[in-house]
Amino acid sequence: MTSNYSNNQIAGFVIAVSSILSIAIIAHHPTINAREISSQVTEVVAEMKLNNMVHGSLIGLLFLNLSAFTIYSTMRGLQNLLVVLALLAYLMSTIMMTGAALMNGFIFPTFLQNVAQNHQHLLELTPLIKIFSWNVNQTLANTSVIATSCAIALWSLNLIHSNLVQRVIALIGLGVGVTITILMLGGWLALDLTGMTWVVVAQSIWNLGIAYLLMSKKIS
Repeated sequence: MTSNYSNNQIAGFVIAVSSILSIAIIAHHPTINAREISSQVTEVVAEMKLNNMVHGSLIGLLFLNLSAFTIYSTMRGLQNLLVVLALLAYLMSTIMMTGAALMNGFIFPTFLQNVAQNHQHLLELTPLIKIFSWNVNQTLANTSVIATSCAIALWSLNLIHSNLVQRVIALIGLGVGVTITILMLGGWLALDLTGMTWVVVAQSIWNLGIAYLLMSKKIS
């Protein structure tokens, strides 16, 4: 049977690797550059495999992170209200971001491919379909980012009454969680590719701090 410390090390390694990979994958996120409707459809269909790969990988990393943070929460104590609320918020965030990734990476491009191949008379509706898809994606992604930020803030509150290293990481988490939440709720942060990249980078800084604690025996 794997020891608790080994589980913590594995969880820390998963968090660290998935955080770094998430940043790298986001950097390769495909974008639509064409302006004409027919060219946009052609571009989406041409990049479909890359889109599937990027969003499929992100979904896998989301659930790996959820598993790792479940181990972290178990270690911190599931009898602690802050920890339980954080884990539930992170679970909701994972579900919502999975939905956003499915819409953007699979449902929308597959639908456009089907229209282009079998229902070309519907191509004129592409702008409407694109707007609908984008709004669904943004609603799910916004909810997910706010939920993740709340989870980080709650986990950080649980961690703050500890040694110096843990307090520093907790303060970083509170800063990241509260700042992103305020920016999102105030409408000052849009989750376009640039905005999402900054969110992933900011949250990954805290993730790496937790990964360090888990892998270095500096948390219990």
